[in-house]
Amino acid sequence: MPKPKLFRAVLSAVLIYFTTACAASKPPEPTATSSNAIAASNTAAPSDTAVASDTVVASNTPAASNTPVACATGSAASDTPAACSTEPPKPAANLNTAQSPSGEMNFEQIAAQTYKAGEFTITLGMDDQRGNVYRGCDIKGNCLELDGGTMWRDGGQRGFSWENKGYTYAISWTEGSSGPMYLNVLQDGSRLMRQEMVPIAQSSAATTTESDANILGYFYSNKDTLNLCNSSLNEDYFKTGSEVYQIDGQKYLVKVGCFLAAYQPSVEFWLYQKTNTASGVDVQPLNLVEYRQEEGQTTKNEVHNIGGLATYDEGQRRLTVFTKFRGIGDCGTFSEYQFDGNKFDLVSYRAKFDCDGNFMPPEQYPQVGP
Repeated sequence: MPKPKLFRAVLSAVLIYFTTACAASKPPEPTATSSNAIAASNTAAPSDTAVASDTVVASNTPAASNTPVACATGSAASDTPAACSTEPPKPAANLNTAQSPSGEMNFEQIAAQTYKAGEFTITLGMDDQRGNVYRGCDIKGNCLELDGGTMWRDGGQRGFSWENKGYTYAISWTEGSSGPMYLNVLQDGSRLMRQEMVPIAQSSAATTTESDANILGYFYSNKDTLNLCNSSLNEDYFKTGSEVYQIDGQKYLVKVGCFLAAYQPSVEFWLYQKTNTASGVDVQPLNLVEYRQEEGQTTKNEVHNIGGLATYDEGQRRLTVFTKFRGIGDCGTFSEYQFDGNKFDLVSYRAKFDCDGNFMPPEQYPQVGP
């Protein structure tokens, strides 16, 4: 073979070899399947590769778009499905404004009214600095104001209470009920008083047949004929210490404030009823049973005029009378009566006849009757 032809044959073979080798080393073209696999992958690619910048497409996948909004912020742990919630977080309950599912009143609603509780006028309020505020005034105009009332629940009862030098002043009601509220006064855990709290506006509206002023005006105009308060009626105290309770549309229980002694008032109870007679009314004095001790002997009596703190629970129709034998209050009586619409029946009569300087709650006096 001539030399030129041999050279061309060898050169052709070398070119064919290198062309085949380069074609074998070329990477395959990417397919749609391989690109989706990269997007779905949770494996982080090195930050300096081109693939890392392309993995942003993973945020547009359906799995990412279904992540709850509440989980979209915060740490990576918040992206864990178990830690996510589609409900907004619930705020902590505010005891002053929270309302129970039963619809019972909250403290703001309670504080919007002024109440009558027996011989006491109760006003509640809210203050940014002082918290829940209690203000109670007695029939003599003496007022007590307490701050920082706390809410409590116990045995189906709910309420707010204020502490003051061994005494507890509490308003209470049955939880889940729209029934009445009560004012409770306790000393060292022993209850001294319980009175239904009637909103003054409601109390005024309740007497629809005849106004309290007309009824009390009748008693004052006829004080001599009735021998009201044994002719010892004090006009000023009559105006502030008298109360009217409606029994029905025609009948009323009337507490007449006679006078205020050194340390307790004197009162009488009467039954007032409208009639078709010439006078138009019928009034009857109501007596109360009491026990006295003279020369070591205890006797049972009925009296019309009584001295002591007499509080009437209109809801329970229960009258409580605490009588001091002397001003320091180390002796006296504590009695309870049930009103049946026509008379008072004695329920319990307790007495501490010895004025020995030893004090105890009146509810713990020894029982002497009935």
